[in-house]
Amino acid sequence: MIYYDKNGVCVRDSISDDTLYLSTRLRKSDVEEIWASHHHTPKDALMLSLEKSTVCMTILMKDKPVGMFGIVPESLLGDKAVIWLLASDDINKLRCVF
Repeated sequence: MIYYDKNGVCVRDSISDDTLYLSTRLRKSDVEEIWASHHHTPKDALMLSLEKSTVCMTILMKDKPVGMFGIVPESLLGDKAVIWLLASDDINKLRCVF
């Protein structure tokens, strides 16, 4: 499903191909944070985030993924969740508020 589509920027539900594309393009700071917090590779972190998120969306610029974000619940019955965003340096080229 597409949630936003304006001026070459689109936000839609994530697909596994997005993780493959972004895994080699993540910001250095995201790669370092992923490793420091979970000892995951970018590819593994993106795939796990996609799998565990109740909501997972991809930000596209000119039809190319520049970021993924989502919500991962702490537990099935709890009321707490982790919000995450992983992106390439190209996300800095976006000029929209979300």
